[in-house]
Amino acid sequence: MRLLLRILIAMVLVPVTYALLGLVLGMVPVNRNGRVDHAQTIYLSTNGVHLHLILPRDALSPALLADLPLTDDTQHVAFGWGDAEFYLNTPEWKDLTVKRAVVAALLPSRSLVHVTRYRYSGADWTVIPVSMEQLDAVNDFLLHSFRTDSAGRKQLIPGAGYGTQDDFLEGKGSYTALRTCNTWVNDALKHGGLPACLWTPFDFSVLRLYQQRRS
Repeated sequence: MRLLLRILIAMVLVPVTYALLGLVLGMVPVNRNGRVDHAQTIYLSTNGVHLHLILPRDALSPALLADLPLTDDTQHVAFGWGDAEFYLNTPEWKDLTVKRAVVAALLPSRSLVHVTRYRYSGADWTVIPVSMEQLDAVNDFLLHSFRTDSAGRKQLIPGAGYGTQDDFLEGKGSYTALRTCNTWVNDALKHGGLPACLWTPFDFSVLRLYQQRRS
Protein backbone atom coordinates (compact mmCIF):
# COMPACT_ATOMS: atom_id res chain seq x y z
CA MET A 1 0.00 0.00 0.00
CA ARG A 2 2.86 2.38 0.77
CA LEU A 3 4.43 1.70 -2.62
CA LEU A 4 1.11 2.25 -4.35
CA LEU A 5 0.62 5.51 -2.46
CA ARG A 6 4.07 6.72 -3.48
CA ILE A 7 3.35 5.89 -7.11
CA LEU A 8 0.04 7.77 -6.96
CA ILE A 9 1.71 10.79 -5.36
CA ALA A 10 4.42 10.78 -8.04
CA MET A 11 1.78 10.55 -10.78
CA VAL A 12 0.23 13.73 -9.41
CA LEU A 13 3.40 15.62 -8.50
CA VAL A 14 5.26 15.10 -11.78
CA PRO A 15 2.69 16.77 -14.09
CA VAL A 16 1.95 19.48 -11.52
CA THR A 17 5.66 20.26 -11.14
CA TYR A 18 6.06 20.26 -14.93
CA ALA A 19 3.18 22.70 -15.37
CA LEU A 20 4.41 25.00 -12.61
CA LEU A 21 7.93 24.99 -14.02
CA GLY A 22 6.55 25.85 -17.44
CA LEU A 23 4.50 28.72 -16.02
CA VAL A 24 7.36 30.16 -13.96
CA LEU A 25 10.05 29.91 -16.65
CA GLY A 26 7.53 31.14 -19.20
CA MET A 27 7.38 34.41 -17.26
CA VAL A 28 11.13 34.95 -17.60
CA PRO A 29 11.73 36.84 -20.87
CA VAL A 30 14.85 36.75 -23.02
CA ASN A 31 15.77 39.20 -25.80
CA ARG A 32 12.93 41.38 -24.61
CA ASN A 33 14.63 44.75 -24.94
CA GLY A 34 16.41 44.16 -28.21
CA ARG A 35 16.08 46.86 -30.86
CA VAL A 36 14.20 45.85 -34.00
CA ASP A 37 14.59 47.47 -37.41
CA HIS A 38 11.25 46.65 -38.99
CA ALA A 39 12.43 45.33 -42.35
CA GLN A 40 9.99 42.40 -42.57
CA THR A 41 7.04 40.88 -40.74
CA ILE A 42 6.57 37.30 -39.60
CA TYR A 43 3.72 35.85 -37.54
CA LEU A 44 2.65 33.46 -34.81
CA SER A 45 -0.57 31.46 -34.85
CA THR A 46 -2.08 28.99 -32.42
CA ASN A 47 -4.84 26.41 -32.56
CA GLY A 48 -5.37 26.91 -28.84
CA VAL A 49 -2.77 24.30 -27.89
CA HIS A 50 0.34 24.66 -30.02
CA LEU A 51 2.04 27.38 -32.01
CA HIS A 52 3.05 27.76 -35.63
CA LEU A 53 5.62 30.20 -36.95
CA ILE A 54 4.50 31.82 -40.22
CA LEU A 55 6.69 33.52 -42.81
CA PRO A 56 5.69 35.32 -46.00
CA ARG A 57 6.88 33.39 -49.03
CA ASP A 58 9.21 36.20 -50.08
CA ALA A 59 10.83 36.07 -46.62
CA LEU A 60 12.00 32.47 -47.06
CA SER A 61 15.66 31.98 -47.82
CA PRO A 62 16.48 30.06 -51.04
CA ALA A 63 17.78 27.14 -48.96
CA LEU A 64 14.63 26.94 -46.85
CA LEU A 65 12.39 27.37 -49.89
CA ALA A 66 14.06 24.49 -51.74
CA ASP A 67 12.02 21.26 -51.79
CA LEU A 68 9.09 22.74 -49.88
CA PRO A 69 5.73 21.50 -51.25
CA LEU A 70 4.34 24.93 -52.21
CA THR A 71 1.80 25.89 -54.84
CA ASP A 72 1.91 28.88 -57.18
CA ASP A 73 -0.63 30.80 -55.11
CA THR A 74 1.11 30.22 -51.76
CA GLN A 75 1.78 33.58 -50.12
CA HIS A 76 2.50 32.53 -46.53
CA VAL A 77 4.02 29.35 -45.10
CA ALA A 78 3.38 28.10 -41.55
CA PHE A 79 5.92 25.86 -39.84
CA GLY A 80 5.25 23.59 -36.90
CA TRP A 81 7.35 20.83 -35.35
CA GLY A 82 6.22 17.93 -33.23
CA ASP A 83 5.84 14.26 -32.42
CA ALA A 84 5.28 12.05 -35.48
CA GLU A 85 2.79 9.79 -33.71
CA PHE A 86 0.69 12.75 -32.64
CA TYR A 87 0.81 14.37 -36.06
CA LEU A 88 0.03 11.28 -38.12
CA ASN A 89 -2.37 9.41 -35.84
CA THR A 90 -3.94 12.08 -33.66
CA PRO A 91 -5.43 14.64 -36.05
CA GLU A 92 -8.05 15.59 -33.44
CA TRP A 93 -7.98 15.49 -29.63
CA LYS A 94 -10.65 12.76 -29.66
CA ASP A 95 -8.03 10.50 -31.29
CA LEU A 96 -5.63 10.90 -28.36
CA THR A 97 -4.98 7.73 -26.37
CA VAL A 98 -3.27 7.32 -23.00
CA LYS A 99 -0.49 5.28 -24.62
CA ARG A 100 0.29 7.97 -27.19
CA ALA A 101 0.29 10.68 -24.55
CA VAL A 102 2.60 8.74 -22.23
CA VAL A 103 5.02 7.77 -25.01
CA ALA A 104 5.20 11.35 -26.31
CA ALA A 105 5.74 12.73 -22.80
CA LEU A 106 8.28 10.23 -21.51
CA LEU A 107 10.19 8.79 -24.45
CA PRO A 108 12.23 10.59 -27.14
CA SER A 109 10.38 10.13 -30.41
CA ARG A 110 10.61 10.82 -34.12
CA SER A 111 9.74 14.36 -35.14
CA LEU A 112 8.05 15.88 -38.17
CA VAL A 113 7.83 19.38 -39.58
CA HIS A 114 4.28 20.47 -40.44
CA VAL A 115 4.11 22.86 -43.39
CA THR A 116 0.85 24.67 -44.13
CA ARG A 117 0.24 26.88 -47.16
CA TYR A 118 -1.85 30.06 -47.05
CA ARG A 119 -3.00 32.35 -49.83
CA TYR A 120 -3.79 35.19 -47.43
CA SER A 121 -2.67 36.30 -43.98
CA GLY A 122 -4.95 35.47 -41.05
CA ALA A 123 -6.73 38.16 -39.06
CA ASP A 124 -5.90 36.33 -35.81
CA TRP A 125 -2.18 35.98 -36.47
CA THR A 126 0.18 37.69 -34.04
CA VAL A 127 2.51 40.12 -35.81
CA ILE A 128 6.26 40.02 -35.17
CA PRO A 129 8.39 42.79 -36.74
CA VAL A 130 11.91 41.60 -37.54
CA SER A 131 15.15 42.95 -38.91
CA MET A 132 16.86 41.26 -41.85
CA GLU A 133 19.48 39.82 -39.49
CA GLN A 134 16.76 38.33 -37.28
CA LEU A 135 14.91 37.00 -40.31
CA ASP A 136 18.07 35.29 -41.56
CA ALA A 137 18.53 33.64 -38.14
CA VAL A 138 14.93 32.39 -38.09
CA ASN A 139 15.37 31.00 -41.60
CA ASP A 140 18.51 29.22 -40.45
CA PHE A 141 16.71 27.66 -37.48
CA LEU A 142 13.83 26.44 -39.64
CA LEU A 143 16.17 25.06 -42.30
CA HIS A 144 18.04 22.96 -39.76
CA SER A 145 14.80 21.55 -38.34
CA PHE A 146 14.38 19.34 -41.44
CA ARG A 147 16.02 15.93 -41.72
CA THR A 148 17.38 15.59 -45.23
CA ASP A 149 18.27 12.60 -47.38
CA SER A 150 21.75 11.68 -48.62
CA ALA A 151 21.41 14.27 -51.40
CA GLY A 152 20.52 17.02 -48.95
CA ARG A 153 16.83 17.18 -49.94
CA LYS A 154 13.97 17.63 -47.50
CA GLN A 155 11.94 14.44 -47.13
CA LEU A 156 8.22 14.76 -47.84
CA ILE A 157 5.85 12.13 -46.43
CA PRO A 158 3.39 11.56 -49.31
CA GLY A 159 -0.30 11.78 -48.46
CA ALA A 160 0.23 12.51 -44.77
CA GLY A 161 -1.30 16.01 -44.63
CA TYR A 162 -4.64 16.75 -43.01
CA GLY A 163 -6.01 18.37 -46.18
CA THR A 164 -5.02 19.99 -49.45
CA GLN A 165 -3.18 22.90 -47.83
CA ASP A 166 -0.62 21.11 -45.68
CA ASP A 167 2.09 18.45 -45.69
CA PHE A 168 4.47 16.71 -43.32
CA LEU A 169 8.21 16.35 -43.79
CA GLU A 170 10.79 14.48 -41.76
CA GLY A 171 12.06 16.53 -38.84
CA LYS A 172 15.41 16.66 -37.08
CA GLY A 173 15.68 16.03 -33.38
CA SER A 174 13.54 14.12 -30.92
CA TYR A 175 10.28 15.25 -29.36
CA THR A 176 10.35 15.02 -25.56
CA ALA A 177 8.52 16.56 -22.63
CA LEU A 178 11.30 19.17 -22.48
CA ARG A 179 11.25 19.91 -26.21
CA THR A 180 7.70 20.19 -27.45
CA CYS A 181 6.03 21.91 -30.38
CA ASN A 182 5.82 25.15 -28.42
CA THR A 183 9.36 25.05 -27.03
CA TRP A 184 10.50 24.55 -30.64
CA VAL A 185 8.79 27.78 -31.72
CA ASN A 186 10.16 29.53 -28.64
CA ASP A 187 13.64 28.27 -29.54
CA ALA A 188 13.22 29.62 -33.08
CA LEU A 189 12.47 33.06 -31.66
CA LYS A 190 15.44 32.81 -29.30
CA HIS A 191 17.70 31.83 -32.17
CA GLY A 192 16.48 34.87 -34.08
CA GLY A 193 17.28 37.22 -31.21
CA LEU A 194 13.56 37.92 -30.81
CA PRO A 195 11.58 38.18 -27.57
CA ALA A 196 11.04 34.70 -26.16
CA CYS A 197 10.61 32.83 -22.89
CA LEU A 198 13.43 31.22 -20.97
CA TRP A 199 11.51 27.94 -21.45
CA THR A 200 7.86 27.04 -21.81
CA PRO A 201 5.70 24.22 -23.16
CA PHE A 202 2.70 26.57 -23.39
CA ASP A 203 1.56 28.70 -26.34
CA PHE A 204 0.14 31.53 -24.24
CA SER A 205 3.46 32.30 -22.57
CA VAL A 206 5.04 33.17 -25.93
CA LEU A 207 1.99 35.00 -27.27
CA ARG A 208 1.80 37.16 -24.13
CA LEU A 209 5.22 38.66 -24.90
CA TYR A 210 3.99 40.07 -28.20
CA GLN A 211 0.62 41.13 -26.89
CA GLN A 212 2.40 43.11 -24.17
CA ARG A 213 4.62 44.78 -26.77
CA ARG A 214 1.54 45.99 -28.66
CA SER A 215 -0.17 47.38 -25.57
